[in-house]
Amino acid sequence: MESSNWLLMANVAVWVGIAGYLFFIARKHCELSKRVRQMELLND
Repeated sequence: MESSNWLLMANVAVWVGIAGYLFFIARKHCELSKRVRQMELLND
């Protein structure tokens, strides 16, 4: 395999990792927002 192919595969792997991390962070943010809303409603 040529070095350019390895570089392309590594680049794809990095971007897939970044996308997965951003998806994970977005999900956690939504869950935390829901919990904060629930706590605010209980506090009233």
